[in-house]
Amino acid sequence: MRLIPPCNNKLVCYIEDVHMGQIDAYGDQTAIEAIRDYLTAQAWLSSRKRRLRRIENVSFFACLSTSAPETAAVSPRVLHRFNLITLDPFTADTVQLIFSTIMDTAVTGAWPSSAKAFSKTIVSALVDISQRVF
Repeated sequence: MRLIPPCNNKLVCYIEDVHMGQIDAYGDQTAIEAIRDYLTAQAWLSSRKRRLRRIENVSFFACLSTSAPETAAVSPRVLHRFNLITLDPFTADTVQLIFSTIMDTAVTGAWPSSAKAFSKTIVSALVDISQRVF
């Protein structure tokens, strides 16, 4: 049996946090292992009908944090199926530039002049919060 997104479209599955898969008694993350099975064979075995289901035109996009606890480690069997891209944490100057650009764009013409005076204060607060959280 073949499963394909309708109208010859491609399906992109986004996994918010690969670390979130619940770990079973054997130390596996069952949901993540199912994704690994697909990435390995482009198919899943139907447990009820004992048939191989071919799945076409599907891509996976996943995110994970390098600061996750060791107990949430993702199996190398899964990770080697993905192309990994890492980003270094942003410096305060980079965050300041990002939020300033967004704020300048947002307040230009859209906000009353009385609110524009607070844009630098808002950006400073956002930078402070991002440095504390991230």
